[in-house]
Amino acid sequence: MKHSFFIIPLVLAVSWYSNATAAQPYGGMKVIPAIGDSFVMGFNADSTQGPEAIQWGPYSCVMGEHVVKFTYSFYMDTTMVTQTEFQALMGFNPSQHTGNGQYPVENLSWFDAALYCNARSKRDNLDTVYTFTSISKNGQDATGLGNLAWTDITKNGYRIPTNAEYEYATRAHTPGDWFFTPPTILGWTSALNNTIVADAQPYCWNSQSSTHAVATLKPNPFGLYDMRGNCFEWENDFEAPYPQTTQTDPVGAASGDPNEASCGNGGAEAGSKMCCGGSYSDDVCNHERTQYHYHWDASTTTGGGGQISFRCAATVSPTAIEGRANPASISPRVSVTPGRFSARISYTVQNRCPVSIAIFDCKGQTVRTIVSGTLAPGTYAASWDGGNNRGKKVAAGSYIVSVTMALQSFSKTLFMAY
Repeated sequence: MKHSFFIIPLVLAVSWYSNATAAQPYGGMKVIPAIGDSFVMGFNADSTQGPEAIQWGPYSCVMGEHVVKFTYSFYMDTTMVTQTEFQALMGFNPSQHTGNGQYPVENLSWFDAALYCNARSKRDNLDTVYTFTSISKNGQDATGLGNLAWTDITKNGYRIPTNAEYEYATRAHTPGDWFFTPPTILGWTSALNNTIVADAQPYCWNSQSSTHAVATLKPNPFGLYDMRGNCFEWENDFEAPYPQTTQTDPVGAASGDPNEASCGNGGAEAGSKMCCGGSYSDDVCNHERTQYHYHWDASTTTGGGGQISFRCAATVSPTAIEGRANPASISPRVSVTPGRFSARISYTVQNRCPVSIAIFDCKGQTVRTIVSGTLAPGTYAASWDGGNNRGKKVAAGSYIVSVTMALQSFSKTLFMAY
């Protein structure tokens, strides 16, 4: 685990939504530069984590803290797939909450989500990730795919995220049980009325018992919206106990475990798939923690009562971004001059590309833009004097120094104190 500071990637948005009629690969997605990184996934309840951890531990659906390592980066949709996007590709809208095409599509099975991923891959001239020989349906809803297989995570097409990818992307290297505020100020009694929570996610106290249009509240540090709240999201993994050993590029168990009882409901169906994020009708302290997941049978469309949606992921290949610099050569070296409220950033540009260096606060708001333009190959240095874009000194606290080249980004969090 990292203790001195956290490496936090921030990447530029491609767009907020994909266009169903244009073959623009990876439109509406962000690059999550996980390659070479690791994080602690899951949850172990103990007395040091507060009363909510002890109370909700038996129902956590996240038992089994373990280390996950990535040897690849991946794309992630900035938002859940909207009803407009799903309708355009699949020809129907299964959602219970309608009236706005920018609401997330919901009330659909895991198989419907997989079929959408394949249809989107075909539209964008990418590999189809899921293979099958037949489709079972109940009306328009897919309830099964015969001889379903997906084993090659290196394919460039769209797929449902793995549970590890989803938790990593949700956390964005933030500490604690929620990505949007340190756990020390989000206690059991204060959480439900905390304005930071209300700004970050639709949940049971601010949702008016309905889903919300995507990208209407604040994103997480990776720029992803509604990673908690609004709707649960299907994941690729079957419901099964977490491993206790370090995992590299995990894709979950080969099948569901009917004896899995970590969710406090006496077990899961053998065909259950994990769902993450909590929904518009759920509480913050349990269902919408960063590590939380639940499960439903992959064939269900109503198990969540209009609460289950999804977003797409895709693996980044070494040539996926034209002109992308070698990650090893552009990783910045960030240091803070001892005794001074400042930071010096050293970085190398391998190939001519757009470069952005900016300072963000812990809520993801831009504090200071230091560099913005296209640079030729070479070694450079930049500095931050602790001021914002208006020339005023910022308050003491945590800030993110982000260096972005093309779509590859590296950042570090620095704690500044006078």
